[in-house]
Amino acid sequence: MSSGQFSTYEIGIVTTGYFIGQIICAGFLENVISKVGDICAFAALASTGAIPSRAENHTSLYSARPKSF
Repeated sequence: MSSGQFSTYEIGIVTTGYFIGQIICAGFLENVISKVGDICAFAALASTGAIPSRAENHTSLYSARPKSF
């Protein structure tokens, strides 16, 4: 994010949201790690983190269908 594209207010909101999310998730993940263990928790979070990045490059099946005559 460069300050040329966004106002300082917008950058501040995004940055604040990021750190609020970190605080909320730290409390949530403490329970997850204690229940399933650190390795399983890491594997689950890594797999869910990979889903959005793969979905951005995926074309839908509807657009891949051939056009009807």
